[in-house]
Amino acid sequence: KRVSDLYSRLCSGEISFDSPDGSFRDLLEDHAEEIGESVNEFNPSLMRAFNTHFATELGLVARSYSGAPLMVSAHDPTRLTPALSEVDALVCESHELRRLCIENFSVDPGRISVIHNGIDMDYFYPNSDSEISDVVPKEFLDAKYKVFSSSRLVRGKNIEVLLRAISTVRGELPGLIHLHLGDDGGQPSKAAEIYRAQEELGLKNTSYFLGSKSKSELPAYYSWADVFVLPTLWEGLSRVMRESLACGTPVIATDYGSSSEIVRSGYNGVSIDPNSVDEIADSMVRVLKDNKLRKGLEKNARGSVAKYSSEKSMKSYSAL
Repeated sequence: KRVSDLYSRLCSGEISFDSPDGSFRDLLEDHAEEIGESVNEFNPSLMRAFNTHFATELGLVARSYSGAPLMVSAHDPTRLTPALSEVDALVCESHELRRLCIENFSVDPGRISVIHNGIDMDYFYPNSDSEISDVVPKEFLDAKYKVFSSSRLVRGKNIEVLLRAISTVRGELPGLIHLHLGDDGGQPSKAAEIYRAQEELGLKNTSYFLGSKSKSELPAYYSWADVFVLPTLWEGLSRVMRESLACGTPVIATDYGSSSEIVRSGYNGVSIDPNSVDEIADSMVRVLKDNKLRKGLEKNARGSVAKYSSEKSMKSYSAL
């Protein structure tokens, strides 16, 4: 019950991860003996935590029973905690995350490596028309203007603002279809808000929420689209943006933070203020109506994300 209550309070934002009121560290120390037995039995030469809050604190307790160094991989700026300053090696997915860790948590820069979460360039590639038609519902295949987005329907992804932008431009772009993939991410109330916005804006026949799809279907959806749009408010280093570019589809994305490390405005996409409906709408109209511009962005898209390949990521991790 204590674990359940703590988890609920953390998820609701009632307490922070480093709160003295029932912190993860306190919880884990109640189980320190079990953790010590597991560590001693396995006798690791390296310990790695794949997230930040809970896993970092767990790793620090485990490290106290072992001489093995602790490596932590950070990918979400909303999950950084002071415990990061105590780890032996910190891997940040983006340069923006590295900056946040240094400035907000006083992490020693010498302990930080920037290694991007890799994407499989052989898996995400520009699909042919036949490959697309095997996956994307046939009623959407011949849309005149095709907009795609993919994310969990959660806070920070800014889907309501995207819907307002689509509502603004649909009159200028008759035949516009917007498809979105993604589940509620454990935030059903937020998803309900998005569905209400869709209805209130009269977008039932323009924007379609198709839920989650298997990974094998994603390249077809990226390749179907003329442009991928996601005005997210924060990211570690957006995987979906990079996957879209690997499939040859330009991206309209936030003009700050780690998104600006991926999208070069006018080269492989367009950077926008995620809070400006007009700016998002104008960018969509420009990319969708200007064939010369869009073709140029498409030409540069795939090559611009070659540096994020899984092969390069794994080589960097192995070296570290």
